[in-house]
Parts: sequence; C-alpha cells; structure tokens
Amino acid sequence: MGLFHGEDGVYTLNKGLSHMPITGKSRANQIDRIRDGVKMLPVYRPRDFTLLHEKEKPPSFGFKITTMDNGVYVTHIESDGPAVRAGLKYGDQILRIGQTYCSGMLLSQVEEVIKSSGDELTLFVRDRPNEKMYTLLRDSSGNFGFRIRSAEIVEVLPGTSAARNGIPTNHFITEVNGQNVLGWDDDKIRGRMEIFAADGAVTITLLHERAYKDFIKDLGATLYATMDHSMNFTLPIPKVNVESIFWNPTTVLHNVTEKTSTEN
Repeated sequence: MGLFHGEDGVYTLNKGLSHMPITGKSRANQIDRIRDGVKMLPVYRPRDFTLLHEKEKPPSFGFKITTMDNGVYVTHIESDGPAVRAGLKYGDQILRIGQTYCSGMLLSQVEEVIKSSGDELTLFVRDRPNEKMYTLLRDSSGNFGFRIRSAEIVEVLPGTSAARNGIPTNHFITEVNGQNVLGWDDDKIRGRMEIFAADGAVTITLLHERAYKDFIKDLGATLYATMDHSMNFTLPIPKVNVESIFWNPTTVLHNVTEKTSTEN
C-alpha cells in the first residue's frame, strides 16, 4: 500500500473518507515529543583512548553546530557518540556552554569554547525550537494527503488529514515517529512511514526550508553516513533555568537516575 495513488505522485480522491482513531497504544503517542523549556545535558568525551602524539586530536563530543539568526544549533549527531548518549538532538539550540552564553557568538568562538572545555561539556539546550510535530491519520485509501520530493513537502491535498492538521509546504521531514531520517531518499522515508503507520497514525517532524538549508550546508556524504538515526526515546531530563548559576550536575544526574529507576 503506497502513500500516494496514481502516476508521478498524482492523488486520486475517494468519497466517504474514514479515519482511524489514535489510541493510547499508538506509536504516535509513544515518541519523545518536542518539549518547551531548557534542559541541561552533560556530555563526556570518550575516555578509552590514548594520544600517540601531542598534535593528535582527542575524540570529539560527537556533534557539529552552526549559527543562524544569532543562535547556535546542532546540525549533526554522530551515531552512538557521546552527544546522542547524552540526549542531544539534531536541531537543538545550544543556549549556554558551562557559564558561557552562546547568543550572538561567532561559530569560531563557540567552537573554541567547546575545544577548551576539556573532557566534559555542560550544555543548556532548548529542544528543537525550529521544528514542529504533526500526527496524521490514514484515510480509507491508506493516504495521509501530502507529496514529498527530496524529503520536502511539495503538495498538500485538500480534505485530507495533512490539510486538516495544517501541514505546510516548503518544509522538510526530519523525523518519522521520532526517528531521524536526514539523508534518506523519498522511498526510504515513505517505507518507514508505512511501517510506523501500521496502527493508522504517524507523527512527522518538519523543519522550515530556510533553516533546513542552513543546517545541512556543511554536511557531506560522509557526515550523512555517520548521522545518528536512532529513535528519540530519551531519559526524562529535568528542565532547568538557563540563567541559574547555582546548579549541581551531580545532583541533577542523581535525580534523573533515581526517577528512571522508579519508573522502571
């Protein structure tokens, strides 16, 4: 069952569209949703390494950044790297590194702060402020009501779940049910939507064209190949005040661990 009917992505409308309800067990309700507020993420450089030469670079923290509109944003998360294990996500805005606020800084200045931070970073992060999530329902023909080209929403069909939920064009799909799909071709994205929509609903995360192009401008084939594509199931990280100077990482981590153990 395809996402779209007809040749070249042309839709065929059927009368009397029916929709499946989203239940409590729906996969669309189980992913890590975009949340308001600021979270604190300690990121540790890998410790199981030995520098053979003084000029040899130590392992990275597993993420790359860019600057846009006076802010600093995460543009690449290395698969199974320190950043993904800490809960950092593609599109996150870094507000502060340790005691250094990042707003208005040049990219080179932020990179220098990271470089001089030793083996541990404490990041104060806003969760993907440029991205929005939409949960869509299949119609009786198995369609959601939009067409994509190179991961971009290029058409929304009137009268469908996509139209009723206000899916915008000129936006790119970055996640399907919380799974990063950057660098995937359209067939692979459609296939993943088919898998996740087995219960009739799917949640997609969209990023506006301008931000998307800013974020990917420095990503080549190698970086796409190393991009983390795991699901966004993360530990319940407590929100913090980015302007607070009286914080204790050890206490926060202990509280997170204790809460997770209780929930399990």
